[in-house]
Amino acid sequence: MASRSLKLRSFAPRIVPSKAPHSATAIFHHGFGDFASSWESALSNLGPRLEHVKWVIPQAPLRSLKLQGGAPGTAWFDILRSNHAERTQDGTEDEAGMAESLADLSALIRAEREAGIPSERIVLGGFSQGAALAMLAGLTGEDRVGGVASLSGYLPLQWKVLVMKQSWANDVPFFVGHGTVDPVISFSTGKGAADKLRESGVKQVEFHSYEGMQHSSCDQEMRDLAAWLEKTVPPL
Repeated sequence: MASRSLKLRSFAPRIVPSKAPHSATAIFHHGFGDFASSWESALSNLGPRLEHVKWVIPQAPLRSLKLQGGAPGTAWFDILRSNHAERTQDGTEDEAGMAESLADLSALIRAEREAGIPSERIVLGGFSQGAALAMLAGLTGEDRVGGVASLSGYLPLQWKVLVMKQSWANDVPFFVGHGTVDPVISFSTGKGAADKLRESGVKQVEFHSYEGMQHSSCDQEMRDLAAWLEKTVPPL
């Protein structure tokens, strides 16, 4: 499928080195229209038991975006429909853009492996569109990662992603957090992603709902994420 968006410019990821000897890496993708710098402080200060974790926070490229009338914006892929629930069949999602961003993510994972971090000690995460990318990579990517964290996200390519799922993906732990009054990606869409993961055979799906939270994060979610990371990639 031809890409419906033009990639205008790419940016280097922001790197937050571990504060203790480096034994795990978390790669976290921000959401549509956002910037890596928005998440740097919160992620790098999740707690003393995660000081062994190096954070890699990629910056989405500028793309011309259909929903913005072709105007540029930061995105991992184009958004072709505003209603996530309608994206259930071929042609309703920017698969070419997703493939491009997945290739970039695979390169980041490869760099961490070459630096001595096993793929099982690499966690993928993201917010909103970044969460969708992380879930797609965790299910269908080349490497069996240590875990996937989705904050206010959704399961992309629902019409085929679970068929594309790698055999080892059933053993990858998933953290799924979503606000109950999210006006951008509905709570039912977020919870539905967790339900579909379980139904497909994924054994460890930890779902958290946050009463009154909109399309954002909150202190409790960050505490829950930290606790999940501590058990998913504990200090060595």
